[in-house]
Amino acid sequence: MLQNREEKPLFVPSPALNSDVERALSDFNRAFNLRHSGSELDFRVSGVRDGHVLLSVALPVGMTRVFASLLQSLNGFFQVVDQKARIAALQDRPVDPDEIERKNRAHSEFRKAVLETYQGFQRQGYTSKEALSRTNLALKAQNHPWANYDSVKAVLSAAGYLRKER
Repeated sequence: MLQNREEKPLFVPSPALNSDVERALSDFNRAFNLRHSGSELDFRVSGVRDGHVLLSVALPVGMTRVFASLLQSLNGFFQVVDQKARIAALQDRPVDPDEIERKNRAHSEFRKAVLETYQGFQRQGYTSKEALSRTNLALKAQNHPWANYDSVKAVLSAAGYLRKER
């Protein structure tokens, strides 16, 4: 038979903890402003090694959750700001038909160069993987701005050259 027993809460905040959190929330500028003389934060920056510094932040016991929430909120805020900035930049970009045509022509020429070079290597007897690598190297030798393995592979995949036979 099951007995009813009173369950104890896992965590009982102390009155001091509640007052720390309330104080931090009521005077947010003082609590998190490192330049303020009454700041609740203590931090240290330790030596630089290999381009890295060690940053230590000491918080009062009751402020860890508030501080973590602050950082999480700032992260979310800047992600939204970044997304909105990218959207605004795309919307404000002028649409020039000549520029669009020039870009489309450059993409077509790149695709044509990739396919012709790849086919030439395959005619010489290279495997698909070797021909892909040699095509990339050949375009890099020409200092083509889009000559990288992923771009060449994407063009060849879209054209159906990298499909495995079943």
